[in-house]
Amino acid sequence: MTNATDEIPYFPAIAPAVFTDGAATAALFRPVLADLAEAVEVPDAALPAPTPCASFTVAGLRDHVLGWLQH
Repeated sequence: MTNATDEIPYFPAIAPAVFTDGAATAALFRPVLADLAEAVEVPDAALPAPTPCASFTVAGLRDHVLGWLQH
C-alpha cells in the first residue's frame, strides 16, 4: 500500500499563489537563473564532464535545468 506522500505529483501542478504575481516571480527567479546560467552556457567539449552530483554529467545537468525551465 502506498500513501499520498509516496506518489509522484502530476504536472502541471497548481503553483503557489506568489507565482501569479509576475513581479514577485521575477524577483524570486532572477538570482536562481543567474546561478544556473553557468550550467547552461558551457562549451560542447565540457558536456561529458562530471558534476558534483554523481547522477549528472554537465550535459545531463543542462538538460535537467532546461527541462525544468520549460515546465
